[in-house]
Amino acid sequence: MSQRKTLLVVMGVVLVAVAAVLALLLGAAFGALSLVLPWSTEISMTEPVEPPVVGTDVEPAPADAAPASTANSEDAGAPTTDTASGETPQPTVTLADMGQPTTTSTAAPQPTSVPTSAPSGKAQIVTFTGNPSPADPAGMLTLNWTVRGAHSVTVSWVDKNMENAGHRQLPLSGSLSVALSSVKFSGGDHVQFWLSAQDANDQVIVDDNGEAVAKRLSVPLMTDLRIDTFTVTPNPVERGGKVTVTWNAPGAESVGITPVSPDGVFLTTVAHDLAASGSFEIQVPEEFVTSITYHLWARDANGVAQGAYATVGIICPYEEYFASRCPLSRDHVEAAYEPFERGHMVWRSDTREIYVLYDDGFYQTHEDTWHEGDPVDIEGTPPQGLFAPVRGFGNLWANQQEVRDALGWATAEESGYAMLLETVPGGSGRYGGIGVYFTLPDGRVVNLYPFSSTWEFVP
Repeated sequence: MSQRKTLLVVMGVVLVAVAAVLALLLGAAFGALSLVLPWSTEISMTEPVEPPVVGTDVEPAPADAAPASTANSEDAGAPTTDTASGETPQPTVTLADMGQPTTTSTAAPQPTSVPTSAPSGKAQIVTFTGNPSPADPAGMLTLNWTVRGAHSVTVSWVDKNMENAGHRQLPLSGSLSVALSSVKFSGGDHVQFWLSAQDANDQVIVDDNGEAVAKRLSVPLMTDLRIDTFTVTPNPVERGGKVTVTWNAPGAESVGITPVSPDGVFLTTVAHDLAASGSFEIQVPEEFVTSITYHLWARDANGVAQGAYATVGIICPYEEYFASRCPLSRDHVEAAYEPFERGHMVWRSDTREIYVLYDDGFYQTHEDTWHEGDPVDIEGTPPQGLFAPVRGFGNLWANQQEVRDALGWATAEESGYAMLLETVPGGSGRYGGIGVYFTLPDGRVVNLYPFSSTWEFVP
């Protein structure tokens, strides 16, 4: 019996020891996990928050925080990227955890401390200013703000590397100094910052219209740079001809020239690192048919930029045309045509393509795979007064049920004619597609829209 008691005591001691070891191991494991799991980065909003260093990554102000502007502070909008002048795109706020600093230019001073509190009433940005204005692009800018009805604020900007940077969980009223040498200049001669209001869950507050409570601040930059003259000659110019651009931009360290499409898209820069004044000869691309615009951008030693535009007309080589504007080409092409119950078929000899024009306004382009002597097998017999298509039209009609069902039978026999065909540039400004105009045997003009695959008769 005594041996059994002794054994039980020993077993109890061993169990206690094992439990203690397990507890120590679990504690160590949870301690290690706390270094990597998301909850280790959570910050209690009731505790003082150490302000991050200037340049710390953050998702800046929301792109949908929008319109109206004043001389000092603007509602957050979405500026269009200007690849020539350096226009800064507006960042978007999703307020993820702060990343590691991407720049270490100048540490941000401790913001003026005002205790944060839970939102009371509607959030409102009372003031958001920057001093001095205009600012020295190589100096410091002090941001000041006052916000009501929020829990904290985020101040953000875009750095020189086009990455989001800034501070989050800042007090509702305070100030912050930023080294402008680390900030991307917007539009070349301004610098922009965004301020957004956050709730206790660190989410951007939205107003009654569903828009973010946020403001954009645009501060002008000091510079001696100016563009005195920028001309392009001759005006107008022959299509595909050459123009001479002449400029004078005192204070510029470098100058560049970029053509702009009719839709406002900046194309490939044709000249850069030019002197502050001079002239340069440029070949006009053939695809510009009515006019061409050139953008001159100039930058000073601090990276401040200014821009100017000059437009010249282009002489149309055709005296007459039925396209909506001067066409890229105007040619006579051997063609064939056949009308159907619910549409038309048109064949082009130059490309060996068949246009199928449906009465619902859509069209398809098919390769003509038929060759002289190939058999065409048509199932069924057309009703009286209607016809079965032959040759290339018949081959397509017989082998494409979709085409056959949509068009029905032909209402007349195929006929050949001389098509007058014009092409025009289309697309998004980079001429990604070509619009087509052509005549039918009866003189009517068809306009094909390649991007929507639709067609219409030109009035």
